[in-house]
Amino acid sequence: MIEQKKVAAVRRWWKNGALALACIAGAPFAQADTVLLSESPTFSGSQSYVYSLTAPGAGAINVTLTDLKFPAALGDLSFAFTTAAGVLQTLEGEGALSFDIAEAGKYYAVVSGTGLGKFSLGQASVSVLFAALNPPTAVPLPGALALLLSGLGGVAGFARKRATA
Repeated sequence: MIEQKKVAAVRRWWKNGALALACIAGAPFAQADTVLLSESPTFSGSQSYVYSLTAPGAGAINVTLTDLKFPAALGDLSFAFTTAAGVLQTLEGEGALSFDIAEAGKYYAVVSGTGLGKFSLGQASVSVLFAALNPPTAVPLPGALALLLSGLGGVAGFARKRATA
């Protein structure tokens, strides 16, 4: 009786497992944005921070600049996205900025601000995300699922043979 329960359990597992594997194999995979920069610089008086970034290819750049208003609001908060040759895009004050770059390479993010308030301090948050224009496509492995299922079938057959012996 116990052996029959084991065989029934293997059959249920096989049926459910094969269905789950088939669903996973056919599911599309999402392409996540690459984080090039995520920082929270603190400004004491008037300061600028320069960050070196490497873009992996042509793609879209998404910038978010936020004044954290801690311990006080910032004055003259700005962002510039540059190369060694010149400025590509700028953002004055808080907000978001999106633009495309044509090629891989070294870029620079410049965040400037002035700390205000009693202590002349302030903090901002800056994030720069990269999304490839032509993301790499997943390479299908046609034989992998068949090989996996045949291996699981062999294990199930071995368990059944062992259960009847």
